[in-house]
Parts: sequence; C-alpha cells; structure tokens
Amino acid sequence: MIIHIAIIDQNEIYRESLKTLLEQIEGFRVVLVSGDFNCSFNLLNNPVEVLLIDNSICNQKSDELIFKVSSKRKSIKVLALAMYNEELTLDN
Repeated sequence: MIIHIAIIDQNEIYRESLKTLLEQIEGFRVVLVSGDFNCSFNLLNNPVEVLLIDNSICNQKSDELIFKVSSKRKSIKVLALAMYNEELTLDN
C-alpha cells in the first residue's frame, strides 16, 4: 500500500529535505511539494492521504487551506508542522 503525501511549507530547504527523507521510506510517495498556500486545487486533484503543512505563519493561510481541503476530502489526514524557539507549555 502506498501512502501519498503532500508537503506545503514556505521554507524551500525544509520542504525539499522532508521530501527526500520521506521518499526513502518504503510505502511513502510524495506527490505534491509546494510553498504556495493557494495550491488547494492541485492538492484536491492529486491522490493525497496525508497533508504535512506549515502552521507557523501568522496570516492564517494554513488554517484556511486545512479547512478547505478537509471539508472536501474527509479522509485526508493533516499534520501541522511548526517550529518555535521558545519552550511551549500546555495549560489546562
């Protein structure tokens, strides 16, 4: 079984490195790599089961894309990636 993956991240070096890493794993195929958060048309027209997306930008384009894609393709799994320089704590 092949798992088709889309990577959407503004950092070209990061997304290409992630693609190279994932393609070394048997059963994973990266079908879309983009730095453009307006790529939902391409995303919906590719066989994608997993979406890896940069969620660290401030203008909420990633949230809009996640909502649009997940409302059209209920089976897609979304993993939001973020990097922070500060320690995060969870408050209940």
